[in-house]
Amino acid sequence: MQNQARLIDESFATPTRFDQDASAEAVRDQLFQFYAASRWVAPVGNLLACVLFAVIARSLLPDGLLLAWVAAGIIISALLWASVTMPYFSRHLDGSGLPLMCSVAHSLAGALWGVAAWLGPAEPHTQYLLLCLALLFAVSAGTLTGASGLTRLTMSVLAPMWLLGGIGFMVGGEPLLTLGSVV
Repeated sequence: MQNQARLIDESFATPTRFDQDASAEAVRDQLFQFYAASRWVAPVGNLLACVLFAVIARSLLPDGLLLAWVAAGIIISALLWASVTMPYFSRHLDGSGLPLMCSVAHSLAGALWGVAAWLGPAEPHTQYLLLCLALLFAVSAGTLTGASGLTRLTMSVLAPMWLLGGIGFMVGGEPLLTLGSVV
């Protein structure tokens, strides 16, 4: 009996590779269930933010450019939704065990928002860049609350968004906003 207790204690303290794989798989399954249960958060939030951006930036950007950006936002929102609801997209997994399309769609969403800082008027336009910065913060907050913390998918949105946005602020003549985007 004492040997059994010792074996149980040892296996608990140092789980076998099988136990580690099984628990990692269980965590991935729970994480995917969470994303599937909140499948409307990312696409609807992204779509609403795109509409808000379009309404506010309407007088600052050429119509064709703004329309193309919003169309990309609509497509990405559809991909965000499809990646956790459609079996074709959700059965192909990436290295972390999440649907590959889910990771790709989140990265595209981050790139979409980062590119927004590049769309501004040719002359440095502080009002436009502040609008972009405010929306990058809003999308960051939505991503963190929607993905419930700093997960791989959260980083898939935040990394390209802030990298591209920060460079866009610098090119736009606003080094202070670039510094703010690094924080």
